[in-house]
Amino acid sequence: MLVLPLIASCVLFGQLATATAVEPFTVVLLPDTQKYAMMSPVNNPYSVQTAWIANNMEAENIKFMIHLGDIVNDGNTYLSQWQIADAAHDILEQAPIRVPYSVLPGNHDMAGSGAPTYTRDTTRYSQFFGPSRFEDQPWYGGNLGGSNENNYNLFSAAGMDFMVLNLEYLARDDTLAWANSVLDAHPNHRVIVATHRYLTAAGARDVTTEHSGFIGNNANQVFDKLIKNHDNVFMVVCGHAHGEALNVANNASGGRVYEILGDYQTLTNGGNGWLRTLRFSPDTNQIAVGSYSPLLDESNLWGSYTLTYDMGGVTPPLTPVRVSARFNDGATSSSVDGYPGKAGDGWGGAWAHTVTSNGGAAGTVSVLSSQPLKPGEDSGNYAHVVNTHGPRDDGTPSYSGFCRDYKVSAGGIDWTKEHTVQFSIRIDEDLTTSNFSSVNDRYHISNVNNTRNTDTTASWMVTVCGGAGTYAGADDVGEWIFHDGNRDNGAMDVTRTVSSNIVVEKGTIYDFTIVVDPETRSYVGTVTDGMHTFTTGTLGWRRSSTEIGDYLMFDTRGGDNPSMTDVRQYSIDNIVISQGIVPVPGDADGDGKVDGKDAALLAQHWGATTRAAGLTWRQMGDFNNDGRIGPEDAAILAANWGHGLNEEAARSAPEPGSVGLLMILGLGLLACHTRRVA
Repeated sequence: MLVLPLIASCVLFGQLATATAVEPFTVVLLPDTQKYAMMSPVNNPYSVQTAWIANNMEAENIKFMIHLGDIVNDGNTYLSQWQIADAAHDILEQAPIRVPYSVLPGNHDMAGSGAPTYTRDTTRYSQFFGPSRFEDQPWYGGNLGGSNENNYNLFSAAGMDFMVLNLEYLARDDTLAWANSVLDAHPNHRVIVATHRYLTAAGARDVTTEHSGFIGNNANQVFDKLIKNHDNVFMVVCGHAHGEALNVANNASGGRVYEILGDYQTLTNGGNGWLRTLRFSPDTNQIAVGSYSPLLDESNLWGSYTLTYDMGGVTPPLTPVRVSARFNDGATSSSVDGYPGKAGDGWGGAWAHTVTSNGGAAGTVSVLSSQPLKPGEDSGNYAHVVNTHGPRDDGTPSYSGFCRDYKVSAGGIDWTKEHTVQFSIRIDEDLTTSNFSSVNDRYHISNVNNTRNTDTTASWMVTVCGGAGTYAGADDVGEWIFHDGNRDNGAMDVTRTVSSNIVVEKGTIYDFTIVVDPETRSYVGTVTDGMHTFTTGTLGWRRSSTEIGDYLMFDTRGGDNPSMTDVRQYSIDNIVISQGIVPVPGDADGDGKVDGKDAALLAQHWGATTRAAGLTWRQMGDFNNDGRIGPEDAAILAANWGHGLNEEAARSAPEPGSVGLLMILGLGLLACHTRRVA
C-alpha cells in the first residue's frame, strides 16, 4: 500500500514531504484560589499548584497560565490572603524559569459600592497584581487606563501567535470598547478571552448583570458586543460557577468559539489543587481539555474531551468517540424547591402535583445527599429523593416527581438525531407490599416536555406498578415495563406495554439505556439489575406528535387508599446523554467509512467553489470546510482511507480498488501539477 503515502506527501499543502512533527503544548487554567488564600501558608495548595506548573514547564511544554479570578476570598479585608497569593505567584517568576502568566479580578478580589455609582475598589488587587508586576515581562501587552483589571498578553507556540485577553468581572461598556480596539490591532493572533463570570455550571451563558455591588454586561452581551465579531477569538475561559462546563458557539462568520468553565473550590481542601488543562496538538488540529491535581497527582476529575481547532495540521483517522454529557454534580443541601446541587448545574423542577383539586396533601419532595448510592460503595454524588404522598379524602392518587432539565447541560447533542440516555436508579428500603399494591402505586421514568405532565407529553416511558391494571397485566406486576406507542397516530396511543421480567426489589440498583430515534419516533430500551438484562425491540413513542422533551422525569404515584400515606423513595445517579460523532473525515457519502465511493465524489466535484444543488459541501468532498474542493480535501481523504466509525471493520477494510486508486492518484498528480504552475 505505497500509493496513498506517496499521494499524501504531494497533496498535503505541499509541505508534508519535509515537515517534522510539531510538539504539543499546554495552557494551564488556574481557577478560583480563594479558599487556598484563607489557609495556612505552609504547604498551601495554591503554591503546590504554581510549583508544579513551574517544575513541569519543560516536561509539559507549558506556554502560558491563566488565572481565572477570585484570587482571594475577602477582597481588601485581609492582607494575609494577598500575601499567600503573592508567594504562590512568586514561584512562577523565579529565574531561570519564568512561566508566562496573567491574572484578572473576580468578584471576591475587589469591593463594589452598589447604586448609584457602582464604583469598584481594587486597592489590594492593584497593590499585588497591578501593572508594575508585569510591565517588564516580555509577554505583557498592556492594560486599560493604567490599571490591571483589564489586560492582554502575548505568547507564541508551535509557530503560532496567541493572545490572552483578560476582562474584568461583569465587563463594562468602556472595557469592551477597549477590548475591541485591542483585537482590531492584533488580527493575526489567535485569541483566548478570559473573564471570571461567563458560563453557569449547566453550560449556559450567565445572564447576571448586577451582583454584589457590581454592574456590567452579562455573558450574552459580552459575546454580542465583542467576541462574535472577531474571527480570531476561538475560546472563552472562566471560573466562578462551581464545576466544569462547555458551550460551543458560532461567531458572526460561522467559526466555532469554545466556551469553557472550570472551578473546583467546593471540593475538599478548597479545591484539592485541581487545575484545568488545555493540551494543543497542532499536527492533529486538536485541543484535549482535561484537569490535573498536583496535590493528589490525579487527572481528569470529571473526565476529559477533545476539541477540533485548525492549527494547520491534518485531522487524524478517528477512533469511535461520542459526544457525552454527564450529570454527576451532587447536592450541597436539602430542598423542597429543587435540587440545588452546584449553582446552575441543570438539576431543577422538583415539584409536587395533584391530579385533582380536592383536599389532601399534594405530596412533598425532600432531597438528601449524605450517603452513597449503595451502602458500602462510593458511587459519587447522586440525588436521593423521598416523595411522600398524603392521604386523599376522595381516594384519588397524587403525583409527585423529580426532573432533570438535561437539554441545558448536554451541549453538542443534536436532539433531532438518534442519541442515547443512560441512568441508574435504586429503589430504597421503604418499598413494601403494604403500600405498593395497586395499579396506581407506580414509579415512572420518562422524557417529557413539561415538568408538570407525566403522560401526555412523554415520548418514551418506563414504569413499574404495584398491581394489575391499565399498564400492567397480572404477570407484569412489580416488573419494569416499557410503553409501546402507535407511531402512526398523532393522539396519545399506548398500544401495549412490554415487560422486562426483571422484578423491582428494594435496595437493588437498575441500570437503564434508552436509545432514542426522533426521526422515526421510536426507541429501544435496556434494563439490567446486574444479573439479568432485558432489551426491547423497537418501540413507538407514547405520542407520535411529541418532540423530544427537555426533562428527564422521575415521578411516582400514590395509591388509592385514602387513609394511607405512601412514601416513594429512590436514588438517581450516572445520568449520561451521548451521541456518536459522524461523519469520519474523508467520508463524503456518510456511510461511516472512507473508500472509493468517497474518492469518486471528490473527483466529480474537483475544483468546485460553489455548492451543487441538493448537496452539502461534505457530500461534494469538502472535508476542511473552506468552500473549495481541492488538494487539502484529497489529503484528508488519503489520510483517512479505510477508517470508519467501526474501527474493527476498518482494520480489516480492503485496500482501495483500482478505480479508487486511480482517482486518488489522479487527484494527487493534479494537485502537485497545480502547485508547480501556480
